[in-house]
Amino acid sequence: MKRIPQPGISNLSFVLSQAGYIRKYVWGISAVLFGTAFMGAHMFGKDVMWGISALLPFAAVSVVTEQNRFHIFLMSELEMAARFSLKSVVLARMEILGIVHLLVLLFLIPVCARLHGTSVFQTGLYLLVPYLLTADAGLWAAWRTSV
Repeated sequence: MKRIPQPGISNLSFVLSQAGYIRKYVWGISAVLFGTAFMGAHMFGKDVMWGISALLPFAAVSVVTEQNRFHIFLMSELEMAARFSLKSVVLARMEILGIVHLLVLLFLIPVCARLHGTSVFQTGLYLLVPYLLTADAGLWAAWRTSV
């Protein structure tokens, strides 16, 4: 049996190509949430950490809805017939959004620690726990509904 040769693609090229398939509203939600956090960091002073901590779960929910899009629109069969496996595509998109959120959080944590007067570790816990709990609960719910 002969196979049609396919040109090789590096992992980095594959991941970067998937960034274009992430819906615009997911990027918009992240931009609005983190833009609000940046502006609030300069306007509200000490109270900014609690506001940012309350907004971060919405960023996690946007990542989970992007991951679950294939099951919502019943496209998993179409994605399984494509060149790359569905798991690879979903993982690449989650990786892109996770890295973007991580970079923004690595900037927000020291800024909030300085404004709030707490340690970087304590501020990191205050900001990351709601985000990670929401992401974990959302991914668990997506996994339970797709099985």
